[in-house]
Amino acid sequence: YRKGFKLVEILLDRDPESWSEHSSNLYTLSFVDKTAAYVQTIRFGFRSVEARGQAIWVNGKKWFMRGKLDCCHFPLTGHPDMSESWWRETLRRLKEEDGVNTVRFHSWVPPKAAFDAADELGMLIAVEVGIWVDGWHRTQKNCDFIGYGRKIDDFVKRELRAVLEEYGNSPSFISLGIGNE
Repeated sequence: YRKGFKLVEILLDRDPESWSEHSSNLYTLSFVDKTAAYVQTIRFGFRSVEARGQAIWVNGKKWFMRGKLDCCHFPLTGHPDMSESWWRETLRRLKEEDGVNTVRFHSWVPPKAAFDAADELGMLIAVEVGIWVDGWHRTQKNCDFIGYGRKIDDFVKRELRAVLEEYGNSPSFISLGIGNE
């Protein structure tokens, strides 16, 4: 929900096909204002995620995570690639050659191109806002750390909201963590 927008119910003429790692069914929805001056297009997939006991279930099936950790190491460029083609090929190789179905982005959020590629391939993405929350820096004088109502808490809240607003409709988006540890 964003300010100025209202909730709209959309009735479908048939049950939608679920998005999963086995069938990455995607749908596109466009919103147009009365003057056609504003158009918003959203690509999404239908899937459910729930916790049952200590297991995660996706679309009513127990999910077996076969994951890879990505620590944002790009020594040749100093930054991640922003092209969907690069992410599509990278994630495709992880899925097809290594059997990976999930990538955990350790203390960072990849670019939109990664989510778009993962949506198409049926890969799941776990992201973390780039904050270390294990208290390693408590010994540093006057250091601001999370959970104590300081400026860093406001930053984390803004970052969490921004990630959800940007990627919340992506079916590949499986989890969002405050940060490391």
